[in-house]
Amino acid sequence: MRLAGTLLLVLTGMIQASLLDSDPKVVYTTEFAPEGMELKVSKAMMVFGTKDAKQKRGRLKLGSKVELVGFDERAFQVRGTRSNGEGVSGWVSPKAFASENPNLVDDFKQIYRRQLIVRDLIAHKEVAVGMTEHEVAQSLGEPTKTNARLTANGSTGTWEFIVYETVKHYANVRDPYTGGIYRQLVNTTKEEKSKVAVEFENGIATAVEESEDRTGRKGRVRSVAYPILLTW
Repeated sequence: MRLAGTLLLVLTGMIQASLLDSDPKVVYTTEFAPEGMELKVSKAMMVFGTKDAKQKRGRLKLGSKVELVGFDERAFQVRGTRSNGEGVSGWVSPKAFASENPNLVDDFKQIYRRQLIVRDLIAHKEVAVGMTEHEVAQSLGEPTKTNARLTANGSTGTWEFIVYETVKHYANVRDPYTGGIYRQLVNTTKEEKSKVAVEFENGIATAVEESEDRTGRKGRVRSVAYPILLTW
């Protein structure tokens, strides 16, 4: 019974962790900063269990650091420490955190709006000018070909994503015994079916070229706001 209870607790924790990162209206830190982000608590504000400030879970410990899990346009989802020293996770106002950047809240709002667009592009396996190399790779996978160049102004490069198809080639051959005509496989070739070429400058996509076979959009290229360099 003790083992069964332990397994139940583990499974429950796994389910809760999965649900924690599954809200489609929340942008998660892992989407744009895989290395994670920490914020310093400058005001001991209340942590809530929901985005709409319900289910009080205690106040953050002043001067402690929290892990930023995700955010929307109004609140941050964090993991940190309560004023009594116990761990806590939930939602808190951005005003709780110290920053040398006076525009931190507005920057996060812009990141939020941008990431929702990028998330949709990735879901549809599309790319746009303004996406980062990491985002392009999330959308299209590993490139078929790459080239890179270092300049006085930084780095440039091109990624190509090529889809090939196998084409069978036949010839009409006359049977020497019956005189009948039949089709005989002569060879097979690998031919380009579609291609996407993405040009980068300092890790940001500055041009996208797509073959019409892939998109049917006749050269229409989308764009998204360039990522914001956060300081806090």
